[in-house]
Amino acid sequence: MTNEPISKKENKTNLIQKAGNIVSKGNRTLILDKTLKKLRERVFLSEDRRREVYYEVDTNAMGNAQYYVLTVLSCIIATFGLLNNSAAVIIGAMIIAPLMNPVMGTAMGVVRGDVILLARSLKTLIMGVAVSIIVACVTASLIPTVTDSLNISEIIGRISPNILDIGIGLAAGAAGAYAISEKKVASSLAGVAIAVSLIPPLAVTGIGLCLLFKTIKDPSLAQNLPSYFKIFSGSFALCFANLVAINLAGIIVFTIFGFRVSPKSTGARKFIVHFGLSLTLVAVMALILGLFYADSLESKRVVRDATEVLKKEVKQLDSLAMIEGTPRIDPDYVRSKDGDEVRKETPLRKFLDILEIRSGKAAPRVTLVEATILSPRDPDENYDFRLRAMLEEKIGPVDLTLRFVNTTNMKYEH
Repeated sequence: MTNEPISKKENKTNLIQKAGNIVSKGNRTLILDKTLKKLRERVFLSEDRRREVYYEVDTNAMGNAQYYVLTVLSCIIATFGLLNNSAAVIIGAMIIAPLMNPVMGTAMGVVRGDVILLARSLKTLIMGVAVSIIVACVTASLIPTVTDSLNISEIIGRISPNILDIGIGLAAGAAGAYAISEKKVASSLAGVAIAVSLIPPLAVTGIGLCLLFKTIKDPSLAQNLPSYFKIFSGSFALCFANLVAINLAGIIVFTIFGFRVSPKSTGARKFIVHFGLSLTLVAVMALILGLFYADSLESKRVVRDATEVLKKEVKQLDSLAMIEGTPRIDPDYVRSKDGDEVRKETPLRKFLDILEIRSGKAAPRVTLVEATILSPRDPDENYDFRLRAMLEEKIGPVDLTLRFVNTTNMKYEH
């Protein structure tokens, strides 16, 4: 037996290891290719299915009689449900709303770079939005109690959009695009998800428009003009935010499913432009609504802290003292330049103030605090001053109005 030099043995061993590594890498590459191929087959639709979905979206994007009839009926139901403060009725309106078709048509038009489909879908969508607002306005005008809308929770809950609504719109748009692309998923279910984001806010916008018209006819309602305008503008902003979020999510899902045209085609450039526009709109809306969301959290903190201070200081007056009802605490007030007047902020002024506050330019707002205190003992002359100092230490500038009622001689009927 011949003994090989150690160096030759090591070279052979290294060659064998390298060969093994090459084979191993080759196997891994083959496995990866197969996995990616299976993933593409599962994610990307077949050419026939994509053609079928595109034809379906293109056909449904046209506003026909059925589209407008269902839009009118769903908006009437939603308006009645909102004014009746009934969530069940509002859900019923969402089920028959047909707004998913033009919204998904808009997304498909962007992905395919199809300007004709995009224009047709936008026209149908804008007409549907306009019809919804007008129908809701006319319907609300027939209800005598429409002026009590400020006390209806289903309406108030849809006039202060925040960044969470962007998330709802993105999820609804993704559900809509997925349901249209997949045969096994009922598109009507995703249609309800999209209607959740659009029909109730549109109906509230119509109600707000009706209230603004009533303010013009009845001067006694002029004091509620800022609140009525907030109903109109806040709900419309919510609807617009949901629309751009739904559209962006639809674009992304359709792109993932392989609907995007070839990068070398003429539609590719249009896709990039329109997708960039949609992404920019969503980013801007998310920034604005994020600021409002942060402001609403701050407002809740102010209300909570002010309530705690009031309760604590009232007990310092007397162990039997208490606040009558719920104190009025509203952080959305500003003081005039001369300092003599405190007034409610308009939505536009509040938005500008929020931006200035974030940049450090705006003066702090004033929190309006009004409370009635029931106590068997009258407060001393410095009580208001001390309470105001405690509140301002906790929440900043306040406009405090206190009313004291001595309960010693009060008689209660049983």
